[in-house]
Amino acid sequence: MIDKDISKTFYGDVGNDIGNVYIDSSKEAEKRMKEYLEQIHNPYCFQCGSIVVRVSFNRQGKELKDLILKFFSRLNGI
Repeated sequence: MIDKDISKTFYGDVGNDIGNVYIDSSKEAEKRMKEYLEQIHNPYCFQCGSIVVRVSFNRQGKELKDLILKFFSRLNGI
């Protein structure tokens, strides 16, 4: 198997590890969002420990809430 970093193919360098991001919840929403973006660097491709998370959207796709509900329903055998 070829060892290729696909995250760089789509979005450039992988952002920071989300586990290292700290957001001050006492600040207003706009400032919290700005802090998050400054710390994560790339909100579409970042790390969560040793896992690279790549976020993408499909305009014709199903809503995220429906997909998450379906995923957890399958896990629970519902």
